[in-house]
Amino acid sequence: AFPVDGCGAGITSIINAMFRTDDELRNAGALDDGRCFVGNSNTMEYIRGCGAHIWMTSEFVTRQLGWRDAIVDFCGFILLIGQRFTYDDFIVQETSPESFDDAQKRDSLFHWSYRQVEHWL
Repeated sequence: AFPVDGCGAGITSIINAMFRTDDELRNAGALDDGRCFVGNSNTMEYIRGCGAHIWMTSEFVTRQLGWRDAIVDFCGFILLIGQRFTYDDFIVQETSPESFDDAQKRDSLFHWSYRQVEHWL
């Protein structure tokens, strides 16, 4: 989204997730059974502080009103803007409850991801 020195903000989270040692990732909490991921922006922490995660996971908002998609789209827009101001090289963040509470989804994503990069391993 914007130029920075080094390898760039857009790919540092990928580089960190791929090349940090297991001990470094484990100590940071990134190997916590699918509950965390490596990121490069604290913007989601600010969004979470505003209570947006409650709106996005509320049964009333998601099922009855159907506003979840619009709220998530707006948060994505804020994330793109805020990334420039809250960037850091290595940030470990917790995923949404929908991601880590469903072991089947988590395992399915892991196996799909592994198959996609298998020939480079």
